[in-house]
Amino acid sequence: MKRMAAIIIIAMLIPAVATAAALDWFSFNYGSYLGGMLDYTVYEYDGDYYLDAQGMSGVDLSISEKKLDAGQVDELMEIISQCGINSWDGFEQYDEEKPDGDSFTIDISYMNGTRITATGCEKYPDGYWNAWAKLTSFFEKLTA
Repeated sequence: MKRMAAIIIIAMLIPAVATAAALDWFSFNYGSYLGGMLDYTVYEYDGDYYLDAQGMSGVDLSISEKKLDAGQVDELMEIISQCGINSWDGFEQYDEEKPDGDSFTIDISYMNGTRITATGCEKYPDGYWNAWAKLTSFFEKLTA
């Protein structure tokens, strides 16, 4: 009987562990004040995911509360995983010679409390440009 109870308890815990790294929000902004900036945020609200996308400094884009389907959120999570974006946590580098250069910020929060932040101006973590290409392609599809 104890063995059966232990199996039931473990089975009940598996879904919680599997969803512990579920996305709470993902924010990515990049660009420059002179060349335009884009800000994309995917967030969970009441069990569903939404996209907000804003253009700044001359970029014409304004989308609020666009509902995403599970496949779109899975695609974003796959990009995060494939590009190793979580490994960028704590990256913070700036080129002092170019204070108005191209910059980026990534802020990710998971439901388990994990938070990933990375930011730079004319300095980028390893793999940034590959991730940038995948993320911009993903968000361009969502905002088309």
